[in-house]
Amino acid sequence: MSGASATPPLKAVVRLHRDDSRGRILLAFADLRVGGFEVRGLRVLEGKEGPYVSFPTRRSAGGAFFEVVRPLTPAAREQAKEAVLRAYKRAAGKA
Repeated sequence: MSGASATPPLKAVVRLHRDDSRGRILLAFADLRVGGFEVRGLRVLEGKEGPYVSFPTRRSAGGAFFEVVRPLTPAAREQAKEAVLRAYKRAAGKA
């Protein structure tokens, strides 16, 4: 295994989710394509400071949540969030 730390190109695919019954907290679902893989189930949520990205989570037997898929570095997390938010803004602009 090589020690390369370059992040492969990221492509985000966003599906808008419209649900006005809950105050529009969930704005969209997103899938993130990285190299030959696709990570499904990212969510774009409305926060106090605008939209933010939530990575897929599961609930443990003890009731705590943990990320099923997580970036290994802060830079990779930021790249993924930026790709998803860019795709969300493009999709929302077309809606």
